[in-house]
Amino acid sequence: GLSATYDTPEEISAFSTENRKETHGTHVLGIMAGGNKGSKLYYGLATHSDIAVAAGTLTTNNVLAGASKIIEYAKSVGKPAIINLSVGSNGGSHDGTASYGRYLAALGQDAIICISAGNEGTMPLGLRKDFTEGDNEVKSFFVENYVDGTFKGTTTFWSKDQTPFTFSAFVYDKDQDKIVYELPAVSESTSGKYKTVGGSSYGTSVTYHSAEFDKAFTGYFGVMSDLCKDNDRYMVSLNYDLRNAAANEGNLVLGFKVTGVAGNSVYGYCDGVYTEFTSYDKEGWDPGTANGTINEISCGENVLSVGAYSTRNSIKLANGTETYYPSLNIYPKPAGAILNFTSYGTLADGRNLPHVCAPGLLISAFSTPYVQYNSLGQGQYTTRYTSFNKTYYWGPMTGTSQASTFVAGTIALWMQADTTLTIDDVKTVIAETSIKDDFVKIAEIMLIKLRDHLDERDI
Repeated sequence: GLSATYDTPEEISAFSTENRKETHGTHVLGIMAGGNKGSKLYYGLATHSDIAVAAGTLTTNNVLAGASKIIEYAKSVGKPAIINLSVGSNGGSHDGTASYGRYLAALGQDAIICISAGNEGTMPLGLRKDFTEGDNEVKSFFVENYVDGTFKGTTTFWSKDQTPFTFSAFVYDKDQDKIVYELPAVSESTSGKYKTVGGSSYGTSVTYHSAEFDKAFTGYFGVMSDLCKDNDRYMVSLNYDLRNAAANEGNLVLGFKVTGVAGNSVYGYCDGVYTEFTSYDKEGWDPGTANGTINEISCGENVLSVGAYSTRNSIKLANGTETYYPSLNIYPKPAGAILNFTSYGTLADGRNLPHVCAPGLLISAFSTPYVQYNSLGQGQYTTRYTSFNKTYYWGPMTGTSQASTFVAGTIALWMQADTTLTIDDVKTVIAETSIKDDFVKIAEIMLIKLRDHLDERDI
C-alpha cells in the first residue's frame, strides 16, 4: 500500500494525528522514550534515544511494513533497533509458524522486538485436551462475551501433529439438558473448503440448510479442516456469525465435541471477539481456560513476549483526587503482583509465555489531540507540561501494552551500553535477573522434576 515518510523537523512538527479519538500510540511511545525529564516524574525509559514511529491502520501488512522501515532506518544511521508492538490477536496456531510469526522472526534477527502478551488473561479463550485410551473426548459450549445472543468470529482447533481428530458441533437445549440437533461431523480434511449451515447467510454462501438449526439461530456457521502447510499440523477452523432466533429464549446454545486418538492432543483458540468457551457448570464439560490467551504474534522465535504486573495501588490526578484501577476487588494490587488480565499460554512445543512481566498499571502519556477532542478535565489526567508553546498530558492507563514498552525502553538502555546484544542475550539476562515470585519458583521446580523423570524414563 501507499506510505508517507516524515523525516524533517518541519514535516514532523506539522504532523498531528490520524485519529483524535485514540491515544494508544502516544501512551506506549511515551513510556518507551518520552523525553520530558524536566518534569522529574513524567518521562520514559530511554529518554535520549532516537525515535522512529510507524503509524497507520493495524493491518498485518502495515504492521510488518512499519517494523521493516524502522529497521531500515536504524541500519542507515548505524544504530541498533528496539521495536515495540503493542498489538495482537487471539486466533491462529500459537506456535509462530504463520506467515506473520515467521516474518517477525526474520526481523528479530536485526532488531529486539517486544510484543505485548495481551489483556485477556481472565477470559476462557483456550482449550486443551490430551487424549488417552480411556479419555479421548472433550466437550464444551460457545458463549457470547460481549453482546447477548451474538456469536461472531473464528475459532480454531489444532492437533499437535498431522493426526486428524473428529469435530462435531451441535445445538443443545439447556432446559432439557440434551443435544437436540447435531451438525455433520468433520473427521478428515475438507481441503480448506468450508461446509456452512445457515438460514440467512449475511453474504456467505451456505452449503446446506437445516430447519432444526434455524430454530436456534439465524446467520451461518461454517467448518473447514485441512493439514496446515505452515506447521504440518491438522486443524479445524470455524467461521460464524449467528444471532439467537426469535424462538430461542436462551435455552438453545451452541456446543461442540472433539474426539481424538490416544497419544494425540488438541488445542482450541477462540479469537476473543465475541465468543469464549464455557461448561455452563455442567459436569463432564470443559469450561475452557485462559491458558491459551497469549497474543498469537508473540509466539514466534526471536521476539520477546511481555505481561504486566502492579507497581502501585492508585495515582493522584491533576485536581488532587486519587484514582484506583477499576474492579479493585478482582485485580491484584500489591506491588509486584502479576495483573491477572495478563494473557498467557503453554504452547504445543512446551514453551510458556510471556517471557517476563513489567510495570503496566496506572502509567501512561496522553495524546494532546485526544485530550482536546474528549475535553478531558483535571479529574481525568494526572499532570500537564508546556514546552515550545504546546501542552502535553499524562494520564492513568493500564495494560500489557504499557508493560511491553517499559521493557522495550529498558532494553534500549542496555543496548546503549552494549550494542551487540542479541535477542537470545536479552532473554538470558531477563531469565537470570528478573524477580521471581512463588508461582514461578514452584513452576521451575516442577519442570526440573519433570525433566529428571523423562531422562530416567528415556534411560
